[in-house]
Amino acid sequence: MIDAVRVTRIPVEGAADATSLRPSDASPVTFESVFAAERTAMMRLAYLLLGSETLAEEAVQDAFARLLDRFDRVDNPGGYVRTATVNRCRDLLRRRRHEERVARLLRTAAPASLGADHLHDVLGALTDLRGALDDQA
Repeated sequence: MIDAVRVTRIPVEGAADATSLRPSDASPVTFESVFAAERTAMMRLAYLLLGSETLAEEAVQDAFARLLDRFDRVDNPGGYVRTATVNRCRDLLRRRRHEERVARLLRTAAPASLGADHLHDVLGALTDLRGALDDQA
């Protein structure tokens, strides 16, 4: 028999409650209020996905920039910025994997010591590697 698991929601300082971003007669939702309510949670999410504070900051800034461009057309700004943050993190992870793959190919394809007179050979090797990467993609 499976025991029931009790889940308790623990409030996180700086994180927004789902009801706090809904418009009311007293205070309309502004970009600034969404930014203040969601930024800390988005930074934590991006850091967990990327493992780098610098990349997390980049992802969150990009997500909020996308939100700002579309703010008047977005029904749920908190959900939008969360989705945009996750998508940007995926893009950054994909770029990181691509760069690592290129670096690995360069290490295996190019000799360890090249002089300045070998520039033409290196450029030719890079062209060949780009073709190999395009074939893999």
